Amino acid sequence: MKGERIYLRNLTLDDAEALFAIASHPDVGIHAGWKPHASIEETKEVLDKILINENSFGIFLQDDDTLIGCFGIQQDPLRTAPMKNLGYWIGKDYWGNGYVPEASRLVLDRLFLEDKEPYVSINHFVENTRSRRVIEKLGFKKEGTLVHAYKDASGNVHDIVMYVLCLKDYEEDR
Repeated sequence: MKGERIYLRNLTLDDAEALFAIASHPDVGIHAGWKPHASIEETKEVLDKILINENSFGIFLQDDDTLIGCFGIQQDPLRTAPMKNLGYWIGKDYWGNGYVPEASRLVLDRLFLEDKEPYVSINHFVENTRSRRVIEKLGFKKEGTLVHAYKDASGNVHDIVMYVLCLKDYEEDR
């Protein structure tokens, strides 16, 4: 998937060093529930067990092929009915540049316009205001907040704000 400034592609073990460079920052994973990567070996294990699959993508800058973050699509773990759920994170040096909305639009175009998914969900920790702004900018509608819903890798418990976007609304807002 290719945008104006970024492209998304599936990750490989060859991306381990670049991924470690951004995933080891202490301010990044905390917003997604994981601890900073402590070693390149840990990053390789995460790639092998979690990120190398057809529904996980690296976010890369077109200008120089720098890996700046990750984007994933999964079955929404909070629902029993089929619904795709989006997740993303981006390296701290790239926050505030509009890369996540651009990546999100690429993925939403695929899910809605090509795959004809009727609904897509997304969520964030209640304290993650940056993600909230991105999600609202993309047109997702707030469904509610799950209280005491997620225990992160450090043992902290978070409330999760849930959103949904339907195909009809996405097509109307384009």
